Amino acid sequence: MRAITALIAALVLARGTAAQKPVAFPTEDGAEIYADVYGEGGRAIALAHGGRFNKESWEKQARALTSAGFRVLALDFRGYGVGSARKTYGTASSAT
Repeated sequence: MRAITALIAALVLARGTAAQKPVAFPTEDGAEIYADVYGEGGRAIALAHGGRFNKESWEKQARALTSAGFRVLALDFRGYGVGSARKTYGTASSAT
């Protein structure tokens, strides 16, 4: 009986836990922005980190939001996680 209860609990919890899907967005200057998409809900929310954190910092919140029916995009800013840093130019006058 305990085994059946544990199996049912695992299936219920697995259903509420959405797998994350890594995605990347190219920028106009050739860099890439990386993000993780969680869930498949009809409503969506974007989570952006601050300071020393990255997109993985949002994992617990993203999973809770998907359980509430949201599709979640957790993104890395330029230069964080695996994302490309902003391209730099030799001098200010050479930037267009």
